[in-house]
Amino acid sequence: MNKLKFVIFILFLTIGICTISLKLTNDIAESANNYLEKIEKYKDEKNFLAAEKICDELNEFWERKSKVLSMLIHHEMLEKMEENLQIIKTSCRHKSEIEISKASASFVTYLKALVESDQISLENVL
Repeated sequence: MNKLKFVIFILFLTIGICTISLKLTNDIAESANNYLEKIEKYKDEKNFLAAEKICDELNEFWERKSKVLSMLIHHEMLEKMEENLQIIKTSCRHKSEIEISKASASFVTYLKALVESDQISLENVL
């Protein structure tokens, strides 16, 4: 009977940790997406200086949060996301609207994959 209680305790602990991880990942993805929406808005207004400033803010945010994310997700995905951030920043400097849009879309795709990979499932719990 004690073994069953221990197993149930571990199960709930694991589900709790997965829930906290999912909440954290969702919050980070939502914040990053908000930065990207601002960048797109400024790009559409052809205000590349403001877009570059938001890129800097996004990079600072991402540097802080990627340390936490690196404990939760595969590093390869983080590296691809960081590459896209650098492309966005460089494209803002060079006023390349198409490149900003492409890299932003790619980054959003990775954000969605990040959230989906952290969903609570039997695979993640086991």
